[in-house]
Amino acid sequence: MINIKVVSKDSHNVLSETTTQDTLSLVEPSVVILNVSKESIASIKADGLDAVVQLNDGQTITIKDFFAADNTLVLGDGDKLLWVQFTDDTGAFLNEVVYNPLSEIKPLLYKDGVPAWAWIPPLAALGALNFDKSIKSSNDKHDTTLESAEKAVKDAVDAYQKAKDKLDAALKDGLITPTEKAEIENAIAEAEKAKQEANDKLNALADGEQKNDLEQQLNALPELKVPPINDKNENGIADDIDAALDDAEQAVKDAQDKYDALEKEIEGKGGIINPEDKAALDKSKEELDAAIKEAEDLVNALPDQPASVQDKKDQLTEDLNNLKTPGITVPEVNDQDGNGIDDSVEAAIDDAEQAVKDAQDKYDALEKEIEGKGGIINPEDKAALDKSKEELDAAIKDAEDLVNALPDQPASVQDKKDQLTNDLNNLKTPGITVPEVNDTDSDGTIDSSVAAATAAVEAAEEAEQDLIDAIADKGGIINPDDKAELDALKAAVDTAKGIAQGLVDALPDSESAKQTELQGRLDGLTTTVPGVNDTDSDGTIDSSVAAATAAVEAAEEAEQKLIDAIAGKGGVINPADKLELDALKDLVDTAKGTAQTLVNALPDSESAKQTELQGRLDGLTTTVPGVNDTDSDGTIDSSVAAATAAVEAAEEAEQKG
Repeated sequence: MINIKVVSKDSHNVLSETTTQDTLSLVEPSVVILNVSKESIASIKADGLDAVVQLNDGQTITIKDFFAADNTLVLGDGDKLLWVQFTDDTGAFLNEVVYNPLSEIKPLLYKDGVPAWAWIPPLAALGALNFDKSIKSSNDKHDTTLESAEKAVKDAVDAYQKAKDKLDAALKDGLITPTEKAEIENAIAEAEKAKQEANDKLNALADGEQKNDLEQQLNALPELKVPPINDKNENGIADDIDAALDDAEQAVKDAQDKYDALEKEIEGKGGIINPEDKAALDKSKEELDAAIKEAEDLVNALPDQPASVQDKKDQLTEDLNNLKTPGITVPEVNDQDGNGIDDSVEAAIDDAEQAVKDAQDKYDALEKEIEGKGGIINPEDKAALDKSKEELDAAIKDAEDLVNALPDQPASVQDKKDQLTNDLNNLKTPGITVPEVNDTDSDGTIDSSVAAATAAVEAAEEAEQDLIDAIADKGGIINPDDKAELDALKAAVDTAKGIAQGLVDALPDSESAKQTELQGRLDGLTTTVPGVNDTDSDGTIDSSVAAATAAVEAAEEAEQKLIDAIAGKGGVINPADKLELDALKDLVDTAKGTAQTLVNALPDSESAKQTELQGRLDGLTTTVPGVNDTDSDGTIDSSVAAATAAVEAAEEAEQKG
């Protein structure tokens, strides 16, 4: 690729230069310089408004819209220039282009918007164009002197134009650097020197029209003044803007310093602010706000040009925005008495101390309440004492939560926290245990141990039966309210079992047989509350297949527990064993009833699953064997006793039927 340079005729500036493009567009009247020799060109022609240059090597260069404006094509071959002429003096296209030698392109450029040859004297213009023509005077005896004067005037004009071009170029951006000032001064000095030399040449000429014309040209040259320096550091920014930038940067830095200082000042307070601290921090915040405002004013006053100033302005604006968002908020006073403890923490300490005192009061009251019973506890006493114990436990828990929530700092708070924790530990260890009922009939005397234990076991069995009946009443469909009701009944069973267990455990060794019987009856109280299977309480089981399957599995588990319990008896069944096994059988029957209801409710589309589950239910046929150890001596009764027991069992079964 060849080098192509485009020079503006108006500004004389290089608009573009390329070695990689073969097509270019012109945006204003220009001189296009192709760095090729005339010999390397095959043709140059017009194609509409475009100029097309075809090289011998096949390369084509297209200059778009060349003929749409006053554009000129020049060939550059080393130091040799050729102006490519397309038209004649009338503007008509020539049959073939004409190549005119040039010493420079300046005559092709504009001066103040008009061609250079409109203000350069004719002889200078023709000499510059240097069309293979020689310009001579034929009858002037001072030809050589005139020619020397004409050249000196032309040189002076050129020197002045060069100085003015340098001045105009320097003033274009409004900035004058020391380097530019020196160059302008040198150019003006050269111009003045050339003018003086031209004057000297003119003084040697005889008076006449030619001398007058040349003198007029010299006298028309403008006075050129050197502007003052306003970009001393030559950074492309006016010195006053540089100073404004420095002021703005310093102001932003001052604001940042105040921001950092206030942030550190707040941090140093450790979150505890007394009235004096607040006043000092508010003052620092006011100073920070004023510094930010001052910096903003200086930054906003910066100009938007050149780009480097705008970039710095944007950066400083961003820095200020970072100081403003989220900014710093001075915390409010939280230590009114200035004792170094947050007021809210002091309030929390007061609450914790009161809670510990309340727990201590409840402890003392319960202790006194138990002591007042004189060691005789009836069921009503037990209920009242249990309630007081629950209230004590709740009070201790509330106090623990408040104490644990206290912070660990400062040290004075930690000391108080440790003391309150120690006080609570004294309430918990060894703590208070509510004594069990020992006056079940509330006659004011301690029950006999066997009678009390037996009564307690019977009470637990009654509670268990209430639960079994309630479960059966639900028909296998349990909604959330049902579950809550059954859970309450189960809690009553567990409470009754707990009371009975305490009394059974307390029976003396002399009552070991009775203890074994009662323990067996307690162990048989194993009814569990079924889960919710009607979550929307619409009276139908939620997921029919899943619920039915789960119910069958529950029945099978109950059956297996019964089978295991029977096997564990080793074939010897005493009355307590019979009660235990009957209770397990009741659980099986209840579970089977629940499952049967769910299986029966399966839709016709689930007939296959229904048949499978029904078969599994039908297989649950385990029966409880009759008592064969009536005296609970661990051996099977004699045959008569056994027969009698068997008949009695049959009669019982008949009666139930």
